[in-house]
Amino acid sequence: EKSKFTMESTSTSNPPLSSGLSTGGLTTFLASQISSESSLYPYLNRLTPKTNNIAAALVTILYVKIVMEVGMLIRIKFDLPEISRKFIHICACSYVVFWPLFDVDHWGWRLNATVPVVMS
Repeated sequence: EKSKFTMESTSTSNPPLSSGLSTGGLTTFLASQISSESSLYPYLNRLTPKTNNIAAALVTILYVKIVMEVGMLIRIKFDLPEISRKFIHICACSYVVFWPLFDVDHWGWRLNATVPVVMS
């Protein structure tokens, strides 16, 4: 008899990798956006989870850097420090929308913690 406190795994997460290729994250998102006839499609199917996570971290860092630069532009060019501060706080904290791009089949999904480090 099973205890009522045990939890059975009903997760629909990615299956274990048998071929060593990424099955989720950025790879899945990009493959869903690009047609199979595209010249980029074969490369997306060959990404390893490690490569996928590095690319996702770089995309996330790029987003935050762009937000910081636009915030600085608002402050310097338009002389609106309060608006600049609000813009940065709203946009920079929303970097969590990039977390699903990471593939949890490799330890590299923890690279999403690099974003606050880069911001400081």
